[in-house]
Amino acid sequence: IDPSFVEMIQNKDILFSCGLGGEEEEAFRSSLEKIIIEDLRPPSYLHVEPSLLPENYPDWIKKADFSKEMFDKCIAVCIRPGLGTISDALVTRSRIFPYAGKNSFEMSHNIKIIEEMNLGLNSSSPFESYKKALSFISSSKEIDEHIYRASHLRTDGVFATSNLIASYLKK
Repeated sequence: IDPSFVEMIQNKDILFSCGLGGEEEEAFRSSLEKIIIEDLRPPSYLHVEPSLLPENYPDWIKKADFSKEMFDKCIAVCIRPGLGTISDALVTRSRIFPYAGKNSFEMSHNIKIIEEMNLGLNSSSPFESYKKALSFISSSKEIDEHIYRASHLRTDGVFATSNLIASYLKK
């Protein structure tokens, strides 16, 4: 067995991020409050976008730094699906649990492509995204199937992802 594969399936961190645009910040912030109140812990850590963090938070939550090392530890990402975060997630074979508000054409389109490729699952709220991520990481079978599908993707970053999404636009 490839050691990198073993490490991949052992990493059970989750990323929770609304992106830099701020459009979904309040929905993500209120969902994070609910996650903390209900003590919905991942097996390892929940990496949270710094702008969403309350003054005090539990020790199972870490401030997201968006480094390669952080993404390497995440098996699932709950995100507003911009191309940069999608690319980082796909390169590290993380399953994507996207959320975007109703008036975001670009994000809605990205979500549609993610679902068509079976690389993620849309949600009606960031809280629902997180609950789906928790369910996903509790299933070794789902993780194995996802890593297999994601292993067939090109891993040259934003350029490849942009080309892939653009190819769907031409259909």
